[in-house]
Amino acid sequence: REHDPILALDGGADGLDAYRSIIADGDRLLAPEGFLALETGWDQHAAIRSLAKPAGFDIEHRRTDLAGRDRVLVLRRSL
Repeated sequence: REHDPILALDGGADGLDAYRSIIADGDRLLAPEGFLALETGWDQHAAIRSLAKPAGFDIEHRRTDLAGRDRVLVLRRSL
C-alpha cells in the first residue's frame, strides 16, 4: 500500500472495477486468438464470470492456489 498507486488497490464498491475495465477493452487489446489471464480474489470467480459472458468471453481455465482456492481465470473470446 505504500508503493502501489491507489487505483491498483481500490477495486470500487464491489472490488470488480478493474475487471470491468479489462474485460470491456478485451476485444480492442487482444489478438484474434488471444486470451485474458486474470489474477483474482478467491471469492471473485462467480462475479467475474457474470461480467465475462455478456462481453463475449468464455472461461478457458481456472487455477487454484496451494490451499485450493480459486486465484486465476483464463478467458477466451466466445466462438
